[in-house]
Amino acid sequence: MNRLVSRLSSILKPRTMEITSSNFKEKLPEIEAAIDSASFLAFDGEFTGLNAYRGISHFDMPSERYDKLQESARQFLLVQFGLCTFHYDPATDNFSHQAFNIYVWPRPCSRNAPDPRFLCQTSSIDFLTNQNFDFNKLFKHGVSYLRPAELEKLKDTLKGRQDHRRLSMTPGTDQNQSIPIPADQEAFLARVHSKVEEFVKSDDQQLELEKCNGFQRRLIYQTAREKYKHLSLTSVTKTGGDRVICVIKADEEQQQKMAWLKDQAELSDLDVAFGFSRVIQKMTESGKLVVGHNMILDVAHTLNQFCGPLPESYQDFKAMTTAVFPKL
Repeated sequence: MNRLVSRLSSILKPRTMEITSSNFKEKLPEIEAAIDSASFLAFDGEFTGLNAYRGISHFDMPSERYDKLQESARQFLLVQFGLCTFHYDPATDNFSHQAFNIYVWPRPCSRNAPDPRFLCQTSSIDFLTNQNFDFNKLFKHGVSYLRPAELEKLKDTLKGRQDHRRLSMTPGTDQNQSIPIPADQEAFLARVHSKVEEFVKSDDQQLELEKCNGFQRRLIYQTAREKYKHLSLTSVTKTGGDRVICVIKADEEQQQKMAWLKDQAELSDLDVAFGFSRVIQKMTESGKLVVGHNMILDVAHTLNQFCGPLPESYQDFKAMTTAVFPKL
């Protein structure tokens, strides 16, 4: 052990890389390669708070301490994940390391995605501020993440919506049955119809319709399906959450291709939303030794945010930890 400590004290070629949403996709293969080639790994977290329960005692049994720590992991957020990979060079009998500081933020990727609430603790925020932690970078460019079960649920919901969308474009299906147009919507549809007619006669290739509610969008789709076979209509969510209809000139073959591309883009967006959780999956798959100091809170936060809800019992927590980090 003393020999290992002496070697680590003379680590060669220290490299630290800051990771945000701006460079995560580009740097993920580098992170994964560093994990694959590492002799062992270490990680550490920064949190919005530490102690949700003030009754922590030095005399707590492990199960009692876990009961208290799990509340902290559920109420506070891990906002920066520091991963360090250590690499042994037998030629020089020395270690080198590579460090990654990763901002992580639970950005909702859709209306159905998790939108968590969390607490902040003054002492923890003061500590981060004194260490020049960049909160603007966290909120604007933090790497998103989802638990694996959340990703699968969102994929199932998305595929169901895509199937419904395809059926709605197929004549004769229940989803494609016309609905009566209420009298109070006739003026609105007439105004939309006039805009679309002008668009058809113009050289423009794309038209964005005015903001409207879900029922009005269905009426527009119904009208377009009956009158404008050569147009493709797509709902688009704009910055701020407003949904509008985008109209594009396209024949049937082009419309099918555009629908397929939209399906793939939506699935790709979910993969992007899974984000940082891929790093945790890679650490699990590697089976590498993971070391750390006083890291039960780091482990609890990591499991709760990126893997699944923390179990109630200490024994189940140990089993979950072993499943994610086999050599901890």
